Amino acid sequence: MKRQKNAVARTANESGFTAILSRLVHLVPGCHAAAFVDQEGEAVDVAGFGDEYEVKVAGAYANVLVHDAVALGPVKRLVFSGKGRSYVIHALPEG
Repeated sequence: MKRQKNAVARTANESGFTAILSRLVHLVPGCHAAAFVDQEGEAVDVAGFGDEYEVKVAGAYANVLVHDAVALGPVKRLVFSGKGRSYVIHALPEG
C-alpha cells in the first residue's frame, strides 16, 4: 500500500510529541500515521498522513483493546494485521 501524500491536517497546535510521532511515521516502512493517547483514549497528539479524526478514533479504539487485554495479563504490544492495513499498539508505562 502506498503512503498517502497528504499530511494530517492539524486542528490543534503541535506538542512536544509531534516531532517524535512524525519521525516514527517516517522511519517505519509502511507506517501512515501515529497517535499518542492517554489512559482514557483521548488523543494527546497525532502525526502522519490521512484524516486526523480517523487517526484519533483508531487511537481511542486501541486504548480499549489494551485495557481489555490487560485483564489477561501485562501488555507491552498488540499487533493486528489485515489485508490492507495493520496496527501496532505499544503500551507505555504510567508516568
